[in-house]
Amino acid sequence: MSCNFDTDCPDGKIACILTYNGCGQDIAINYALLATQAPAFYMCAGSYTVPVFAFFAIFQVVLCMLAHCSGVSVVWCAILGYCGAVAYKARYWTTRKRTHS
Repeated sequence: MSCNFDTDCPDGKIACILTYNGCGQDIAINYALLATQAPAFYMCAGSYTVPVFAFFAIFQVVLCMLAHCSGVSVVWCAILGYCGAVAYKARYWTTRKRTHS
């Protein structure tokens, strides 16, 4: 199937959403980004990895069902933001403890 963004998943099928409506280039790029972020995400989310990932994935599917879009870019962007927030919080508290002790 070719990349036809005018008809991205009009019926809201989950398989269509998660496969970018068959666009191989988008599938490769976005799933590669997910795969490369997986180890870092596991390290920053710890025991919350599965529920946080599930929330991001469900959010992406519902969003695409409502907006008639396809993809997983919201998932990898949310993972990146989540890890960034965790890193910022850890650095903030480490710095705060040193300056206020």
